[in-house]
Amino acid sequence: MKKTVKRAIAFVLAAIMAVLMIIPAYAEDSTEAGAEYRAIDLENTDLSRYITLGNYKNLPITLNVNVTAEDLDRMARENKIYVEVTDRDTAEGDTVNITYSGKVKVSGDRWITVSGAAESKAEVVLTETDEVKTVRDYIINSGKLVGVAPKKETEFTMTFPEDFEVTTVAGKEIKFTATVNYIKEYKYTDSYVKAKFGVDTVEDYRLYLIEKNLLSFADDLAYELYLTVTKNSKINSYPEEHLNYYYYKEYNEYLRMYNETYKDRFDTFEEFLEYAGTDTEAIKERAKYYVEWDLVMFALYKTGDFGTISDSEYSARVAEMAESYDMTVSELEELYLGKHDINNMIIADYVFELLPNDMYGVYELTTDFEDFEYLLEDNKPTGTTGPNKPAGTTTPGNDADSNGQGVDIIKIVGFSVIGLLAAAVIAFCVFAAVMTAKAKKNKE
Repeated sequence: MKKTVKRAIAFVLAAIMAVLMIIPAYAEDSTEAGAEYRAIDLENTDLSRYITLGNYKNLPITLNVNVTAEDLDRMARENKIYVEVTDRDTAEGDTVNITYSGKVKVSGDRWITVSGAAESKAEVVLTETDEVKTVRDYIINSGKLVGVAPKKETEFTMTFPEDFEVTTVAGKEIKFTATVNYIKEYKYTDSYVKAKFGVDTVEDYRLYLIEKNLLSFADDLAYELYLTVTKNSKINSYPEEHLNYYYYKEYNEYLRMYNETYKDRFDTFEEFLEYAGTDTEAIKERAKYYVEWDLVMFALYKTGDFGTISDSEYSARVAEMAESYDMTVSELEELYLGKHDINNMIIADYVFELLPNDMYGVYELTTDFEDFEYLLEDNKPTGTTGPNKPAGTTTPGNDADSNGQGVDIIKIVGFSVIGLLAAAVIAFCVFAAVMTAKAKKNKE
């Protein structure tokens, strides 16, 4: 199930990236269910009117796998890993733990504690700015604690402006006493990485992350290859029937939820879509993305360079797909409105798996960290075991370490088209359940 969710998330991200080339014609929207268009038979359709396939051989792909010292510092800050530093003076931008108090001079040598500045502890970021609106701001933003030694009490006196918004201290002299207890430096240490990850030094941990990135890029590489081929190609037009198929598959599911559960809460279907975080234009864009994916995958398949899927492998994939969603093959075919859609998904997925297989010469792979390129020779992704044979690839994705850290190789994670529409159906079911629960709660 986790793999399906990952694919669904990848689809959402990829849909946002889809380039709008032409505006297709769609049937009229209404609160009546749209026609259930069927997917066209892409395997037996002349695609030349729809797509001009660009270069897909020897594509230069660089995997950005290097992890810099700056990356480690960023990760440490994100994960709140720090050390308490007391052996240097403070600097602007430091995060510091301080104890402070303030007294205002009322007359002669008489001083009283300032409201809001009694003996207090705080964690603050030292900045210097004119945006000073409170007594505490003066301590933090005046620059008076920049360049001071931790553990040493610092005193300074300031006169507040006459128009200061805290009228009790406006125009008055205030004496502050402050001590920087320690500076928080967000970084990994040798002792931390040894205890947490079993490596001896921070440098060892950095190299470990680089190696792990290189060894887990199979899905990422496949999707990067798809994006590159798509960029090199030209979509001439979109098959209208195919667009309507994808459009109404999603549109009608929202419509079903509206009619069954939310019609009494929203005056129009459009208001419900807004509540659901989408609209008809967004649904159209996602439909175009699906069609674009199909056109590129089938244009590659029809070159003959990736072999053909055997009948036995095809049947095995359909059965596996049905089993993963606890259906029979006939139920699956009924869900997807006929065999063309399943055939389209199976073949597109088959091609996608073959893209990172080195034997097809699709890419020339390098990294941005030459010291680790030797790993590519022993750990290249293999896609499937070859045409007309069962798939044998694993798609580990980009792992995070046990503390929820990790460095992305490519921000968009690859996914399988076989899981695409099924993931959408499941996502809708989850969405519907959540929305229904919200509706019941509101009624109560």
